[in-house]
Amino acid sequence: MQIKFNRAAFLFCSLALAGFACGGSEKDDPEDDAGIVVVTDGGHGESDAGPVISDGGSKCTQADQYCNTDDRNGMRCKNGDWVVWTCNAGTSCFRADNGYLSCVPDECPTGSFGESCQKCTCKHGVCNDGKKGDGKCQECSGKYWGENCDKEPTCVHGTPSIGIDGTGKCLSCDEDYWDIDKDCAETIDGYMADKADRIYPTVDINGQIWMAQNMTYKTTDYIPHNKNSETYGYFYTWEDAKKNVCPAGWHLPTKDDFDALLEFVGEDPKSRAAALKSTEWVSQYQTATNSSGFTALPAGHYHRQATGSSYREFGLGAGFWSDTACETDNGTNGIYYLDIYNYNARMYCEDLKDYGQSVRCIQDAK
Repeated sequence: MQIKFNRAAFLFCSLALAGFACGGSEKDDPEDDAGIVVVTDGGHGESDAGPVISDGGSKCTQADQYCNTDDRNGMRCKNGDWVVWTCNAGTSCFRADNGYLSCVPDECPTGSFGESCQKCTCKHGVCNDGKKGDGKCQECSGKYWGENCDKEPTCVHGTPSIGIDGTGKCLSCDEDYWDIDKDCAETIDGYMADKADRIYPTVDINGQIWMAQNMTYKTTDYIPHNKNSETYGYFYTWEDAKKNVCPAGWHLPTKDDFDALLEFVGEDPKSRAAALKSTEWVSQYQTATNSSGFTALPAGHYHRQATGSSYREFGLGAGFWSDTACETDNGTNGIYYLDIYNYNARMYCEDLKDYGQSVRCIQDAK
């Protein structure tokens, strides 16, 4: 049988870049008029034996293409004729899902994975690479976080949550910065550290140094907020608030402390409420100004009753314990607390010691 050698095609394959299939697509294979095909070594450079020549054989279809069990060679179909597919040493025959053959490295280089050695999606981290790897990040490098270690933290002045399971948010704020929910981006002139060393901003209101944020110290009996404890703080029973919450140098406000605050910020309950409310407290009854800097939020209350407990008045009101006992109108032993509701801010005396209210500590007089 006479074999015709296509010199132009041979030279084209000889110049193919290493690592890519010369003849890997159907249109690249040279073919003579008799259907006798000349192929190179599968696109990873010329083999020592030169080009491989096949005289066809039994008829085939593209779906019949396969790799041999030795993983080096294969057979693919060209216009109904079989063509030998040969890979260089260090590479193996690979049949893709679309039926085409290619030559892939026996061992995936760093940063690639799977039978076809595809590129890992892990951007800034350690990839689970190799033939048996899944291409996912095993851990993130430096400050990055997320499944592909491709996200940077939003935390501005604090310790960010990083790594594969991170969020990018602040876990804690640096000294002189506050508000974890706002990425510790706000500077504070004064602050208070609770018993767990968590930092809270403070505000000077007519010589009184108040917490400007609700307490979130975890006592044995604290009551988490049902919406967002980081923003609205925890609730505490009166006894828990009085005995366990405020750190040394600070105390649960007395009724006199609250009376002085109310007298300074407004002449009547309505103006006092506006001055104490955070500007984020949206109400149809009143526009909050927070002119005092107290920054009250409508956390609501926790109602504990024999028939069942529930969270109430979220978005409408807020209550803050005092340490001062009182006698209610019914003659029972009650406790004074500051109640801010809609457009009112005033002190109430009620027997609600087992209810959950918010806490704002005030600094001891110096």
